[in-house]
Amino acid sequence: MRASAVLAATCAMTAHAAEVAAHPWLPPDASAVRSPCPMLNSLANHGYLPRDGHGISMQDLINGLGSALHFNETLTRTLGTPAFATSTTGNPDTFNLDDIAKHNVIEHDGSLSRADFAVTGDAKTFNKTVWDETKGYLEAGASADAKIDTKTMATARRKRIATAQATNPSFNLTSSQVTVSLGESSVILGTIGGSFTEPAAPLEWLKIVFEEERLPFDEGWTTSATEITVPQVLGLSQRIATST
Repeated sequence: MRASAVLAATCAMTAHAAEVAAHPWLPPDASAVRSPCPMLNSLANHGYLPRDGHGISMQDLINGLGSALHFNETLTRTLGTPAFATSTTGNPDTFNLDDIAKHNVIEHDGSLSRADFAVTGDAKTFNKTVWDETKGYLEAGASADAKIDTKTMATARRKRIATAQATNPSFNLTSSQVTVSLGESSVILGTIGGSFTEPAAPLEWLKIVFEEERLPFDEGWTTSATEITVPQVLGLSQRIATST
């Protein structure tokens, strides 16, 4: 029994090492495009999505999010379908990563790491000032071992949205955009935190995703061993929405 456990652990470690080696992080080159979403950008930087960010199909999303995050196909289709409404590729079955920066489609006010479009005219690019505010809220609520749970993420999100409302006279967050925003927080907290029921995401790993647009493989993060589904993401979204 003990030998079997050791063998299983060794196989898992070997598989993880092979996965990391097959998808090294590389910064985008000058011809590449990126989105307002740090997770999608991270997947492109690792080659789970086209590294240039161009001409992404639904099958690209299914393969990439399945391999990197272990999202099942239904979840990937649910999250990915709205992106095709923003396409500028000339092919309705593909989109470029920067297409989803189109304001008030998927991209929305009150981002955790991007400025509101009405304030700067750029809601796509990582904004250090905005992220530093969010990061400060996360740091303030982190556990003694620097982990972020549902309540802390909910507080950071709520306070960041309050700042956006106070500083953007044109602030607008529709009910559908609230759902998108909650889903974004759920996805990153659950995937990096290792659970969609009791997530505990190392703050350092969240910083890596937001600041470097890199998956924290080198720091110890691993792809979920179990498939991630729509009910899991929606469940954590609801807990973030109602957490006080």
